[in-house]
Amino acid sequence: MNTDREDEDWRDRWDRGWRSPHTLTSMLPATSLDTEKLRDVIEAREPAILADLGGVDDLHALRIVVIPDEPGRGPRILINSVADSAPREHRNGVGAVLARHLHDLVSGDPQTPEAFAEMLRAHRVREWTLFLASPGVSLRQIREEARLRDILRAWTQRQREAGTLDRMSLDEARLAAREHVLSLNDPTCAAGPPPPVAGAGRRWIDLLGTFLFFPLLGVLGKDLWIAVRQLRPDSTRAVSIALVGLWWIYAAPFTALAFLGIRAMELIEPDFQPPPAPEDKLHHLETVEDARTKNELTIWFPVKPTVIGRLLMRLTLFGSERGTRHLWTRGKLAGAENIHFARLLLADGGRRMVFMSDYSGSFDAYIDHFIGVGGNTRAVVPISSRTLGCPKTRWLYHPEDAVSFRQRWRAMVRSYQLQASARYVAYPTLSANDILSHQAIRAGLFAEQLSASALEDWAKRI
Repeated sequence: MNTDREDEDWRDRWDRGWRSPHTLTSMLPATSLDTEKLRDVIEAREPAILADLGGVDDLHALRIVVIPDEPGRGPRILINSVADSAPREHRNGVGAVLARHLHDLVSGDPQTPEAFAEMLRAHRVREWTLFLASPGVSLRQIREEARLRDILRAWTQRQREAGTLDRMSLDEARLAAREHVLSLNDPTCAAGPPPPVAGAGRRWIDLLGTFLFFPLLGVLGKDLWIAVRQLRPDSTRAVSIALVGLWWIYAAPFTALAFLGIRAMELIEPDFQPPPAPEDKLHHLETVEDARTKNELTIWFPVKPTVIGRLLMRLTLFGSERGTRHLWTRGKLAGAENIHFARLLLADGGRRMVFMSDYSGSFDAYIDHFIGVGGNTRAVVPISSRTLGCPKTRWLYHPEDAVSFRQRWRAMVRSYQLQASARYVAYPTLSANDILSHQAIRAGLFAEQLSASALEDWAKRI
């Protein structure tokens, strides 16, 4: 029997030591049902699937999406999950649930949990980029910190009504609140300081290797400077600024050549515009999105059909993965604050790019975070510029026509967007900012001491 270690490859073992939660994506071949019928069947089974997934205690999110049939290939069932445990352990837990509900829809009819878990392993597609809004935070920690916030709010309200809160300083109130939390002995509440961040050594080794051996990452120079400036103004920041300056001397020639090559491609590539999404599809998507506070986005992009286009896509996704590992780690994906998780994968030999995200708010607000008025184009434009149908760009980051770019990009996304037939979220009422705020509340409550400004910020979060 395989052990967890034997079942993982070096990437699983390396990442699991310092970067979590983890993601698993599989594309399972479906039975002879056509695309629409397959969607209808999964949607009808969604309530039962979600009820059972609630018992998987490490599962943050899961979606089931039907990939439409194409010439020579029938529909496929894309299953993506985000979880805390190791790949084999997680596949077994999810496989035990999904085997009960989906086995007859999957080619080969894997009825047992073991057979379904093996299907998930055999048809796994690895992500090229994974963004985590709150890296290193487990599902249990998220729930305990949300419970802590609720307890502190209730305690604060009672103290305010009794008139005792006004007689305390902020630090006295913090210490009294901490004593109250500890007195409850509530196992569902975070009752101690946050766990230490694991894998600091691996993180620094990965960072060093990234910037020494892949100088093309000069395209992320702006984000690198932003990350360095966010460090506390001490000797570490000064040394980091000096090292970045030295690294730029090394990386500048490679980066310049990369930009020149990309610009040449931009000039010669045709400006293809995909057909618009049907009105009934748009209406369905908008109806579903308007009914939820937390949404998902799944896009089945075709990659530009040239060898160079596919190579540039791989290089771009490699660069975005380095950014999510080391630069976009404070709850923001290149400036966007409403995204919990984002995953980018290549499928079908690089001919397709799969983009999946979980975000709070509306679709239009999501778009505006990236390419609306005042939006940030450092993430979505470079990646989507390698897809067939993206409006033309200049120097990778800049829309060629800033006026029409947003409208055309939005229409392209809707054309290629796929609606999840089943979707599970472990904490549907919490935004990415809520989770980060709860972490800060816990850290402040159990800190040895806080400055006056930190105390005020901590009190406002409650």
